Amino acid sequence: MAESVEQGSTIVGDTLAERLEEALLINARQYSALQESQTQVKELKQELQELKQTLQHAQGPNNEQESVVGDDTTPLPNSRNTVNVNIPCHFNHTDKLTLEELQSLQVDEVLSKFFRKVERCVTEDEGRISTALSWMENSVAKLVRPLLVAVSEDWDSFRKVMLRLKLGPSTEDEAWEVLKRIVYNVNDNPRYYVCDMRARLAVMEKKFGAITTKDTYIIQRLYRAVPKPMQRDLTPYIQDCRTLDSFVRMLERSRSEYLGGDSRDLYHVRQSRQEQVQPTTDFENYRVRGDYHMNETDGRRAQNTRWKENNTQNWTGNEWC
Repeated sequence: MAESVEQGSTIVGDTLAERLEEALLINARQYSALQESQTQVKELKQELQELKQTLQHAQGPNNEQESVVGDDTTPLPNSRNTVNVNIPCHFNHTDKLTLEELQSLQVDEVLSKFFRKVERCVTEDEGRISTALSWMENSVAKLVRPLLVAVSEDWDSFRKVMLRLKLGPSTEDEAWEVLKRIVYNVNDNPRYYVCDMRARLAVMEKKFGAITTKDTYIIQRLYRAVPKPMQRDLTPYIQDCRTLDSFVRMLERSRSEYLGGDSRDLYHVRQSRQEQVQPTTDFENYRVRGDYHMNETDGRRAQNTRWKENNTQNWTGNEWC
């Protein structure tokens, strides 16, 4: 009787563990799908904003220049008698398609967004290929041009050639290597890094399967990227923090202390300071004993200033001059 009870309890425990594991996997899939949908919504909002700007430029006032001589109004040759069929598109040359984007995890999203932008700005197939090549970096254009020789010069063939490049990671190990190249900088907001890494891990999860240690991986990457003084502050929280958000809050607190407080500018940090601090003539801001160095006037954290608390003889600093 006891053995049957033990067997029944073991079976129930195994069943509960399996159900819990399935629920966690379902939750992870739903979370990745939610992140993906949020990313798509952001992209659609950006495209909508670009379309609004394009329509504003297209519906602008007519800039026909007319030469008025008496009652004669003859349009000049530069007038818009021949309207271009293409929608006016103001392209920023700093947003060219780069080789790094083609090697990233989001290569499919990058290419689809690039295709939509070209199709929206150029309505005819004849000018789309030349426009797309001009919106690429030279390294990318050198890879694409030899592949266009063997295909017909139409937009669909160009899209197929671009999709066949497949410069992004094809295996899970290559994808992890790509993620290792993205390092957090202490001068940046850690929440931006967390959002970026979550989006990249969601793409990896979609391609290669579920990843159960995403938050732990991001915590370890953040911890290894910060300076050693911050690591000493964050070491007790590595095991205690149950969620990524709680660790990020601790990281923000340690970061504000390391950078000298929220009111201090980042260029006052010793590692990134670019200009020398001008000395002051106020002796009250110097140390009285020892060599004369700045303590509080250069915006850094004050050090060795206990003499002010114990200055019972009302020294001003002139005694040593």
